[in-house]
Amino acid sequence: MQRSFVLGPIALFGALTIFACDNPDSPSTPEGPGDAAATGTFSAACLHYASHVTGGTCGAPALPAAEVERVTPRWAQHCEDLLAMPGSTLTAAALDECLTLLETGDCLTNQNPPDACLSAGTLPGDAPCNQNGVQCASGACLGTIAQAPCGNCVAPAALGQPCDPTGEANLCVLGSSCISSATSTTCTAVTLGAVGATCTTSSDCSTGLICEPTTLTCTKPPGIGAACSDPFSCAYPNVCNVTNNAGTTCQAPGTAGTPCLFDEFCEKGLGCSQAAGTCGPISWQSAGQPCDGDLARCLVGNCPPIEVPACPTVLQDGDACNPDDATQACDVGAVCFMGKCVSGTSVTCK
Repeated sequence: MQRSFVLGPIALFGALTIFACDNPDSPSTPEGPGDAAATGTFSAACLHYASHVTGGTCGAPALPAAEVERVTPRWAQHCEDLLAMPGSTLTAAALDECLTLLETGDCLTNQNPPDACLSAGTLPGDAPCNQNGVQCASGACLGTIAQAPCGNCVAPAALGQPCDPTGEANLCVLGSSCISSATSTTCTAVTLGAVGATCTTSSDCSTGLICEPTTLTCTKPPGIGAACSDPFSCAYPNVCNVTNNAGTTCQAPGTAGTPCLFDEFCEKGLGCSQAAGTCGPISWQSAGQPCDGDLARCLVGNCPPIEVPACPTVLQDGDACNPDDATQACDVGAVCFMGKCVSGTSVTCK
């Protein structure tokens, strides 16, 4: 079902998905910080958002307490800007409800997230938009990374209208899916399956349910000890520790030394070492400190692929930047735009 997941950045644990403007010279940035940042006050929903992004929720590694304190105002302001974007119908109440639902068991329900986490705006197809699709009637804003942080709304398609199954154009409105037949591809109303309904994949089932692979029926995710074959088919926060494509059983996130595929396989405070294939403690590194892109991770930016890797220099808002220089990075929530670091959500795309 084509529905915009408003917490895309959260689902990626704070790593913003940035799209681009067709005309890189069109956006403008405000002269100063937003009202909330200027007064130091934020809504409860946006403080919840900041806590969700930084606090190790939904499988994300928790940041050190000092870094959480430092970046909380940046993420909260990002949230306030998101709620105020032109065309957005996302409300603070819906955002807060979505976060609560994710944190109490729907974190890994990526196929069909809770309705509170879905939003479509009012902007028509081709309208300029920021990287988050909540502004667009179709729920999607696409562009190229090189021209971040703006894009253009994908055209919305109503029930019965032609649609693009790749999601690049004519995206079906909420409550419908792009269904292909022998002669056409059109937006069709779809009812997600309740417990016991026939399914092909978990995307056919309602929020919080999976498609059981042997019976092909929608069911609640199993608990610890149940047989499983998909990494995230177990009741949250448990995982199916699949190795070598062989199913095992649902298990609690692992302690240090436990085999893993992803960070979600490890208990809070640990990460999954891709080099060792086991859970281990994360070493958070500041600018200039050595990193390896594995468990020695950078607080801001990525570990650059250079001969002697060290965490990038962190640029402040307004500083000159070069997006092709891996040894520097704009601070969290910011992007290098027109040669300067700016908040990705404070840009007004035109």
